[in-house]
Amino acid sequence: AKDRASAFARIPYLYAARPPPEKFLEWRDLRVMDEIHWYGWFIDYWMEAGLLRDVFTHNITTKHHWDMVMNSADLSKKGVRFDKIVGNATVTPEYDPRCVNYVSGGCHPVGVISAERLLLNGTGPIENRKIAQSVMDKPGIGQYLIDESVWECLWNELVVKRKGYKTFVDREGIEERTYNFSPEMLTEMISELDRLIEKYSTNEEPDFWYSRETARDLVDMLSAHKVSMLAELGEVESGHRRLQEDDFLGPIERTKRRVAKLTQILKEKGQEAYRREMKADEEDYSKFFNLLDSKLLEQRVNDHKREVLEGLERRKKEVTVSYE
Repeated sequence: AKDRASAFARIPYLYAARPPPEKFLEWRDLRVMDEIHWYGWFIDYWMEAGLLRDVFTHNITTKHHWDMVMNSADLSKKGVRFDKIVGNATVTPEYDPRCVNYVSGGCHPVGVISAERLLLNGTGPIENRKIAQSVMDKPGIGQYLIDESVWECLWNELVVKRKGYKTFVDREGIEERTYNFSPEMLTEMISELDRLIEKYSTNEEPDFWYSRETARDLVDMLSAHKVSMLAELGEVESGHRRLQEDDFLGPIERTKRRVAKLTQILKEKGQEAYRREMKADEEDYSKFFNLLDSKLLEQRVNDHKREVLEGLERRKKEVTVSYE
């Protein structure tokens, strides 16, 4: 509705029905296809110290286009396509003003850490050492850092013996389940990994990426991810992993299944049932899911802020008590 009159006219349709679950799965799959590119863009953003790039084409872009992408309500390609906004225009490289003005030393990482490896016995102490080394010479932090001789002991106490504050490892409640991905989605992920691995493995002007420890560590981690994804792709293609309806099927597999379902309806229930199903299939619920996702994100951010503030208050009280 665009005005009061049309809004009131549609009151009978309020809360009439929920979007069909299969429509959510379609939207979710498309969102994940976009987020594959967001994953690579996020890595590029930090490795290149905030250089402004388009999310989907990875082309260097303008500040105007960058702001449009960052403020896009649904974080999708609609309305913010590079070829539509920038096109063939000559683009002068620009950097995120926050990296230039507010981050000391710029946005390029001082270290690349793998959260997965941090929790493993074989690699955990190495990742833990990276964290300590990245802050040991920082003013306001370095002087409070414990002696290097006990870094591994501290990791053992926190990670192996689970002492100290709770972390995501201690999460209770709904258990994680393994979702499968279709060949289409896995291939897209592998393609994005290949792009990143190739880029940060080069050692040529002007960046000389592979001469940097951060790039070497990143390539090592991405290469390990690629190996696991290739193995998963092989399992899906061989039928060892069987795709279910609520798995991440992607547009191609989901369309194939939808056509098979419509064909079966036409054969078993006739033209009228087929037309009803086709009409229902044409309904677009993407705006509803995008808005819901935006509200949930806002709620998560607010909850996180509240938890941080509550934690600060608790620590202030603990410090006050210790001095009394």
